[in-house]
Amino acid sequence: MVTKVSGEFPANMDVTLTNMANAGVCTTNHSVGLAEPTNSYSQTTVVHDTQGFDHPGMLQCIAAGNGGEVANAMTSQAVIKNGIAVGGSNDVLLPEDRLTFSSIGPRFDGA
Repeated sequence: MVTKVSGEFPANMDVTLTNMANAGVCTTNHSVGLAEPTNSYSQTTVVHDTQGFDHPGMLQCIAAGNGGEVANAMTSQAVIKNGIAVGGSNDVLLPEDRLTFSSIGPRFDGA
């Protein structure tokens, strides 16, 4: 079942995530392209991190990005500390089967 909640991205993402948490959503998926520098702790990252901290029962899964095998090319929102960055793979059991377009780390802080 899909539940629509008020808010829009990115201006009201904090409102959207709060509404989702209050509605009982336990997992969110974010795969959007933003005009922000990659692998940076941006205002968008702050919003996702703060909401992840404020609503520990709601897990945010953020797309790592499509920067390919270039180190430090993760999307800005994928560097959050209170969520999971997700990359693309042909086989989840074999790390060498990562899809070639999927971004990789490490994050700007080395994690």
